[in-house]
Amino acid sequence: FHDRDVAPEGANLKETNEILDEVVDHMAELQRRTGIKLLWATQNLFGHPRYMNGAFTNPDVEVFAHAAAQVKKVLDVNHKLGG
Repeated sequence: FHDRDVAPEGANLKETNEILDEVVDHMAELQRRTGIKLLWATQNLFGHPRYMNGAFTNPDVEVFAHAAAQVKKVLDVNHKLGG
């Protein structure tokens, strides 16, 4: 899944991560109950207008930093869900 497929973006990165954490906690509980394993999770670095000039190729350091933080968060989510 893409991170934005399961959790909407918040007003800022902190809020976005908090929303994703809530959803991931619910997903982890569903995994425990059903035994279904995560194949993979990935980050959506193309859907938001901030990425219109790329994510890691973007000349705006703020956009680059946001993309890097988004990738790190999804790596943590993958680890938590066993992906």
